[in-house]
Amino acid sequence: MDIYMIVIADEMADVVEPVIEAINKALEGDELKAVLINECQDEDPQHWRVGISLSLNKKKWLQQPLNFLFSLCKADKIDFVVGFVEGGEAEDVCYFGHNEGKPDLFEVGTYLGLR
Repeated sequence: MDIYMIVIADEMADVVEPVIEAINKALEGDELKAVLINECQDEDPQHWRVGISLSLNKKKWLQQPLNFLFSLCKADKIDFVVGFVEGGEAEDVCYFGHNEGKPDLFEVGTYLGLR
């Protein structure tokens, strides 16, 4: 299953660079088995999509990315939306972070339909 975890912040311009740097560092150090999402639809930073995408089929593989991204939430006061892509369509399923709280592995996996 193709999963994404994208930053949600009131002031995206303030968090885009630190989040990209942290994710790139984790990817280079093999701490994170994912792909960076860094998309800007126009010049407005509020329209940036920054986060990670990964393919997995078991709940247990969510633990490491959820823990890593939650550490960014505390430092940068941001939230993430978790969702999946199926048939070219993206569907958001849950949120976690500074305002939403710590992600629960079982709950997120269940929302995604993982075993």
